[in-house]
Amino acid sequence: MSSRASYRHGDVRSETIARVLDLIEEVGEQGITMRALAQHIGVAHRTLHHHFTDREGLLREVGAQGFALLATALEAPDEPVAFVETYLRFGLARPQLYALMMRQRAEAGEASANLAMERNRVIARALAVLAPGESDTDTARRRVMRTWMMLHGGLLLNAAGTLVAREPEQFVGEMLRIVGLAEA
Repeated sequence: MSSRASYRHGDVRSETIARVLDLIEEVGEQGITMRALAQHIGVAHRTLHHHFTDREGLLREVGAQGFALLATALEAPDEPVAFVETYLRFGLARPQLYALMMRQRAEAGEASANLAMERNRVIARALAVLAPGESDTDTARRRVMRTWMMLHGGLLLNAAGTLVAREPEQFVGEMLRIVGLAEA
């Protein structure tokens, strides 16, 4: 454990999440361990279990923070092209965090109110920008899901190296054409 002047510590929960956000792009989700995190922030590893039930609980909260970051980034774009560009740039800049966020199952929101709330912020913003004025909620939901699925698929295929490598702006342009927001 790290040496420290006192056993008192600040906000262990927030500091742990911040550390994972810093580390995830470097070591990936599999490289995140409770022991290493505890050592880095200077607490006993059992201390983390007072704040997170287990590693999956911690990763759910990191996913929630990822959705919060994405929701904040998506506040500004008021038209579909800028919204899609912002979404894609987020996924390209933080592929490991994006993958962690998207692997959070729908029922994970039952275990983390924060995850459910932040994911719903992204969805609400997507509905407002991608399906404005749509009176039929099913039609609006399908429109958003169709776009989200294409963007998500593109980001994951790109991250896996399945697609022909492109510079980020070329990738964004191609995805805009695929979802029908730019001319072919």
